[in-house]
Amino acid sequence: MRARIERYRRRNSTPVSQRPGDYSIGCIMVASPVFFPEELWAREPKGWAPNIVRGRGEDLTQAEGLRPSRERIAEATVIARTVRFN
Repeated sequence: MRARIERYRRRNSTPVSQRPGDYSIGCIMVASPVFFPEELWAREPKGWAPNIVRGRGEDLTQAEGLRPSRERIAEATVIARTVRFN
């Protein structure tokens, strides 16, 4: 795995000074996913194209990038009030 990472870094012309000998490799695991009904799905950010493969990002701390998470939190709060846990 380290050899593969080093090969990718060389291919991207990453300077040697920015290629430490030890690599931090991690992952994110979703432990308790919540699936909203379709009518509560998030709208795409303005200007979002369905054929974006890479290179597009959204600032999740401002305006349109922040909107989906704020809407989901509000909806989750409403749903949580109506669900009974055993």
